[in-house]
Amino acid sequence: MTTASAELTAHLKNTDFFEVATFPEATFVSRKVSGPGPDYRIDGDLTLKGKTQPVTLEARFVGTGTNPMTKAETVGFHAKGTIKRSDFGITYIVPMVSDAVALDITAAFEKK
Repeated sequence: MTTASAELTAHLKNTDFFEVATFPEATFVSRKVSGPGPDYRIDGDLTLKGKTQPVTLEARFVGTGTNPMTKAETVGFHAKGTIKRSDFGITYIVPMVSDAVALDITAAFEKK
């Protein structure tokens, strides 16, 4: 995790927020993908700070192509969703800083 401010990055990594020394990873495991395409609903489980909660993402298939660097077949997606950080034990200065966090995810996956 990195931000434009070294002080903010350090604060986000401490126990007030993500506690990365104890919980170095965040994971999302999909349980169900539905939709006619190119728009999909992805239901899954997000784990942050050792707590797992169900999350729904609204995703859009962006396209496929060959990665010019690796020559691997690549697919791209864009997804959005919202979580409550308090659901994951991240309650530092709620409600002065919003409990709702908008997720805006762009991802590409390569075939091996």
